[in-house]
Amino acid sequence: HEAGDRLLKQTAACLGVNFRTQDILIRWGGEEFLVLMPNTDEAGARKALLRLAKQGIGARPAGSPLTCCAGLAERRNDTALDWTKLLECADERMYAAKDAGRNAWIDSRDQPAALFPLKKAAEPEVVAVEIEADAA
Repeated sequence: HEAGDRLLKQTAACLGVNFRTQDILIRWGGEEFLVLMPNTDEAGARKALLRLAKQGIGARPAGSPLTCCAGLAERRNDTALDWTKLLECADERMYAAKDAGRNAWIDSRDQPAALFPLKKAAEPEVVAVEIEADAA
């Protein structure tokens, strides 16, 4: 449990420094995190995920890169009239990314996109990005 707690703290720290100060990072349960990105459209959220991909989210105790899956939902593109719909959409896409082989994200295009490369050693928008660190 101690190693898992360290990984969760490391992941939260990496997520925290890779998103904007106005973005809201929430531990959503277990190994899942939720990032709410006010005044951001889907393209802006994709850019944030690409920045995160460059940095990575840390390493496992043995030194191999920690990977994750993300589901991206955007209020307008996904016609999410309330928070519940927005979160359901992000959650469904995160699990679809896991089913597609992990280490990926899925957005409104519903096609998996590689998320983390394996490294050696007008109207305000709200975007929900649900991220879960891969346990395996």
